[in-house]
Amino acid sequence: MNKKKIIFIILIICWLGIIFYFSSMDTYESNGDSKEVVSIVVDKAIDISNSSINDNKKEDIVNVLNLPIRKFAHFSLYFILSILFMSFFISFNKFNLKTIILISILLCFIYAITDEFHQTFITGRTGQFSDVIIDTIGASVGSIIYSIVYKKIKNI
Repeated sequence: MNKKKIIFIILIICWLGIIFYFSSMDTYESNGDSKEVVSIVVDKAIDISNSSINDNKKEDIVNVLNLPIRKFAHFSLYFILSILFMSFFISFNKFNLKTIILISILLCFIYAITDEFHQTFITGRTGQFSDVIIDTIGASVGSIIYSIVYKKIKNI
């Protein structure tokens, strides 16, 4: 196995570890961390817009934005995972692109299921099939965008 494939394997394992780490956080730590990040972004937006918003209004904004941003995090993590899988399988030059797309999405889907199952063992967390769907959509979009870019580069 060449260096390129080994690097992809290491990147995939590291990324799977990152997803596992986030899933291992209990509900208070996970939700608290995401609210903290959203709060920082809201503070910056307030500063940039030269607005003054009281703490209650700011908290309302953070609460409204927190859930969609958490779901976008699911999407993004699996978007990147699918790109890593795609890169790994393309490096073999043995599979057609449609097969690589399907394998990448399937592997992301399987990991998403195991990740949600893992969360059922974490205090305050639950496994949600809706998150598996969001993860799989992220993986699908990542794989499709990667394949489009790959085809364009290949044809240059």
